[in-house]
Amino acid sequence: MSDHSDGMRYLDGKANEAGKLIVNDYQCSRLTGGVMLSLKKPFVSDIRVNYEKYFYKNNGVPRPSEKDKIVVEFMTRF
Repeated sequence: MSDHSDGMRYLDGKANEAGKLIVNDYQCSRLTGGVMLSLKKPFVSDIRVNYEKYFYKNNGVPRPSEKDKIVVEFMTRF
C-alpha cells in the first residue's frame, strides 16, 4: 500500500489540506460502426474497418488514445 491509501491529500510526501484532486479520466460515451469482409481462400480471413466516435461531457479533454479514430483489423485462421 502506498501512503495515499489513507484518503489524505499529499504534496511531496507530506500531508497537504489544500491539495486538489486532479480529474484526468473524463466521463465519455462511444459510438462504434463498421464493416467486416470475410475471405475463404487461401485461408479464412477477416478484415474489419471500424469508426469510433467519442462524446465527452463538460468539455472533457481526452487522452490521445481516446479520440475519434478509424480502426483496421486483419485476422486470419489456419
